[in-house]
Amino acid sequence: MSAATAPLDACPICHTVYEIVRHHVRPPAEPVCETCQQALPVADGNDWLTYRLIRSRVHVSRSGE
Repeated sequence: MSAATAPLDACPICHTVYEIVRHHVRPPAEPVCETCQQALPVADGNDWLTYRLIRSRVHVSRSGE
């Protein structure tokens, strides 16, 4: 299976951080957040997307500290 690694993304609901992996064939399951079960984008252009968990619930204060 050939896949190219892409940038990071976060769940829009719980902010769990994922590495996006692009594929040329459709994955067997629709991607969902492992923390809150929010649906994640399945495709971008001609690429199918899957997500690799980086870390759960990143907390950053409004001051950035």
